[in-house]
Amino acid sequence: MKLISSSIQEQESEGYTLISVEIGEPSPIVVSGKELQCPVPETLVLKVPGGKLVSISTLVGVSFDNGMNWKFIDTQGKSIHTMKQYYPTLSTKLTIPEKEKPVFYKD
Repeated sequence: MKLISSSIQEQESEGYTLISVEIGEPSPIVVSGKELQCPVPETLVLKVPGGKLVSISTLVGVSFDNGMNWKFIDTQGKSIHTMKQYYPTLSTKLTIPEKEKPVFYKD
């Protein structure tokens, strides 16, 4: 916790602050073995020196208990085939869009 807190304070002192995180509508759920999986869009807005940075990416929601609880994997713009190297049970039926380049809005 101390390391995370220190890191956040350092970023804030350099002018970087998280403004918002928005989670979009999940895509249709895919069954993979005993898991439910679905891509979910995520939009991050950061205050950066000189303006704002908006980044859109995709999370993959995974449920092991038929949708009662979900865990999320950040794809970090990687393709489904690359993600399967890290998470072999990920379904190739999932559609993970290419990561968009962050957009900078000047103050």
